[in-house]
Amino acid sequence: IYTLTYTVTDAFGVTNSANFTVTVEALPPALTLTKPKRFKTTLVGSSSRAQRVIVSNVGGLPTTTLRVVVSGPAKKDFVVTQPAVRSLEAGASTFFQVTFRPRKDGTRKAVVTVESDSTPVSVNLQGRGKSKSGIRPPRAVKK
Repeated sequence: IYTLTYTVTDAFGVTNSANFTVTVEALPPALTLTKPKRFKTTLVGSSSRAQRVIVSNVGGLPTTTLRVVVSGPAKKDFVVTQPAVRSLEAGASTFFQVTFRPRKDGTRKAVVTVESDSTPVSVNLQGRGKSKSGIRPPRAVKK
């Protein structure tokens, strides 16, 4: 809260003043995320190179209790680290990493969400799992 005084002196030397009170409110915390690239095709049971996702607080107040969660049909195929900090000042950034470790063949999809005392934000994750080539189950022999 600020108090401003406006003073005017006219041509005859008469001075008048007025006080104004101004209240400045900061914007609430607001998180943004960078979008990770689609993961390259990865062998089932192997791990991709980790991708960094940057979390930024573009709001006017700090946010607390940062937590990263993965959901969706292939949530177990994506491994995430938690951010190094649990709170984020206004204008500050942190990051977490996502690694793709497919458990099955085919396109694998999930959603990563950053939760806090602010509105949650999410980005989609996608990669393709591939079985090891050259390994096939034996065929039955007919007699």
